Amino acid sequence: MILLNIKTTLVNFIKDQDYYIGIYQDHLYLYQYNSIETFNSNYLCVSFPNFKIIITGQDFLVQKMLKEEILIKGVIQDLKIEYA
Repeated sequence: MILLNIKTTLVNFIKDQDYYIGIYQDHLYLYQYNSIETFNSNYLCVSFPNFKIIITGQDFLVQKMLKEEILIKGVIQDLKIEYA
């Protein structure tokens, strides 16, 4: 998993993408987000420049967090995008 994140981060850096959202079996990886609006063990709302992503599920836990980059572990049950 760590090697995949390093590869993804390098590819994003080289491509100069505005953002990246990676959904894995029990992880969620967000890159280049603006802010985390709400976070608890069952709900996550993250804003990006032109939209918000809202994730509901169970047992959310921050595994790693860097500037504009976060890795969340947990069971994802629903994902919605709200455009500004």
